[in-house]
Amino acid sequence: MKSYPHNRRTFLAAGISTAVGLAVKPAAGESRDLTDLTLKQASDLLRSKTVSPVDLTQACLK
Repeated sequence: MKSYPHNRRTFLAAGISTAVGLAVKPAAGESRDLTDLTLKQASDLLRSKTVSPVDLTQACLK
């Protein structure tokens, strides 16, 4: 039996991360407003390291 480096869990995690990234990715030249995110969206962006905690905190304090 062959061993594959990917399993169902990693496949689903990659798919969900990609979907979240595409859903909140701004259009070309358009900046993303981090203050309009839900907690779930912010959490997903932080986990996928799309934004840093410092960027999110600074956006909320402005």
